[in-house]
Amino acid sequence: MKLSKNRISIEEIGHQRFLFGLVSGLVTAICLSLFFNYSKEMLRFFTSMNADLLVLSKEEYLFYNYFYSALSCCLGLSITISIWMGNNNHKRKKDRLYKRQTQANILLYFWVTLLVISRFSSVLTFVLYGTNGYDNQLDFVNDY
Repeated sequence: MKLSKNRISIEEIGHQRFLFGLVSGLVTAICLSLFFNYSKEMLRFFTSMNADLLVLSKEEYLFYNYFYSALSCCLGLSITISIWMGNNNHKRKKDRLYKRQTQANILLYFWVTLLVISRFSSVLTFVLYGTNGYDNQLDFVNDY
């Protein structure tokens, strides 16, 4: 059974757009990873203003580093795909609609993910970790 969709290739995307998408996705992933890790340390420092400094174990620190790195790679890939779908080469009438829909969905997932991560990070840091008497009741690494 032959599908009516065209295959995505470098020729379909365009060489310049393909390379620009790869570079921008890589730069986005690196910048987001650095931002997440520095924000994690900054928010950890803010816990010391109201309570004791939150000290993570080596396993927890490694877990959060891997989690934020993997999340940054996925978000960088979403930027790459969004740029790749921005070309105006259409062989069918519905191609433009499908590409715009793909771009909109990918950017929606990108921004909602950033919103959720920033909201959970700030709420957990200031409300839970910043209270006096916190004794690791919510342990993501071992419990979840």
